[in-house]
Amino acid sequence: MTSLLRRRTQALKTFLTNSKLSPIKPSQNPQPPFPFFPQQSGVSKCQSFSTQYPKFPEYEMPSVTWGVVQGRKEKLVSRVIICDYFKGIGIVPDELEDLELPSTVEVMCERVEFLQKIGLTIDDINEYPLMLGCSVRKNIIPVLGYLEKIGIQRSRLGEFVKNYPQVLHMSVVVELVPVVKFLRGLDVEKQDMGYVLMKYPELLGFKLEGTMST
Repeated sequence: MTSLLRRRTQALKTFLTNSKLSPIKPSQNPQPPFPFFPQQSGVSKCQSFSTQYPKFPEYEMPSVTWGVVQGRKEKLVSRVIICDYFKGIGIVPDELEDLELPSTVEVMCERVEFLQKIGLTIDDINEYPLMLGCSVRKNIIPVLGYLEKIGIQRSRLGEFVKNYPQVLHMSVVVELVPVVKFLRGLDVEKQDMGYVLMKYPELLGFKLEGTMST
């Protein structure tokens, strides 16, 4: 364990010692399942969190794909069209020059609309435009589904992403799961995990030896 990790661990232990974490009480009026993350029935309760996220109906998944393989000229044309789309809705494309963009503006439009559906604004996206490089199907849905499983309330997923947008780039199995297991080893109760991560979302960026690159 690196000295940086020791310091972070000690800081977290101090927080857990000084904070009074009260169990999260079930809502008196539970909300219907989050549109993108339907609840599963028949799942047994266990101490560890599941790494599997729900299967999503096709009609709730992106309706367009990356498109056909493009040549250099076609890619340049598509990039210009996408940048024009950004400017039209208020997104500043300056930081996206080196970012790989999808082949069609329709794919990018769905990414923006998806982020807005979870509560982000154009201003939020401009604060961290690199989130637009995340695929809805491959990145965003798996990450948000896992965050909800470990206790982040559905209604606060947008707030969580706003405070720590880097989470959208992370792998659930390779990065998020090991960190959650590490926190559980520090006596963070399962029912308190959402509270702790909402307060300190950057904890998910821990670089653990043997599990994540440093």
